[in-house]
Amino acid sequence: MSHAQETNQSLSDQSGLADLSGLSGLTEADAQRVAAAFVAARAPSTRALYARLWGVWERWCTARGLVSLPGDPGALCAYLAERAAGGTAVVSLDVCCSAIRHTHRIHGHPDPVAHESVRQVRAGLRRTYGTAPRRQARPLTVAELHQILARLDPDRPGDARDAAIILLGYAGALRRSELAALALADIEHHPTGNPAGNQTTGKPAGLLNRHGFDAAPV
Repeated sequence: MSHAQETNQSLSDQSGLADLSGLSGLTEADAQRVAAAFVAARAPSTRALYARLWGVWERWCTARGLVSLPGDPGALCAYLAERAAGGTAVVSLDVCCSAIRHTHRIHGHPDPVAHESVRQVRAGLRRTYGTAPRRQARPLTVAELHQILARLDPDRPGDARDAAIILLGYAGALRRSELAALALADIEHHPTGNPAGNQTTGKPAGLLNRHGFDAAPV
């Protein structure tokens, strides 16, 4: 998530914060400390995930002329059943419910996820589609990364871009969504071009170096 996106998400999260303006005994510093603690209740990655999942629910409701906040339990039942029928894993639907529950609670609305009809539908989806975890994909090895990079021409802009994305994703163990969210504002300029490199050899340090990979992400 870029700095701008994180800032916007932090401000959005604070919309559920109790109004302190009417308490004359509190200072601006008090309000800032409370707001910071409120936002810190969840990790930035969790806030970003909840915001994305809430957006999916919001768009689904808008397309059907329904209100997303506060959401109707019946609408939520239909939403979950449709997502499950479309191939969304039950465990992913559980995360969707967590995002919807969180947004309702911080805005002071009743939690539709707690409704008995939603509870029953979720139980039915678990029985219908199961909750067995999907087999985790095998990660690429260093040798396979070498094979991929060997086919890329560093003099071609598209290949250079692909190599940078592959190496950056590997070095930072980034998700696809995190790579896609990177922006120019996230880049820091360093005169040496390799702030994390070994000061003696100049080779990349950290994860790439430990695995014997002698290419830098950028």
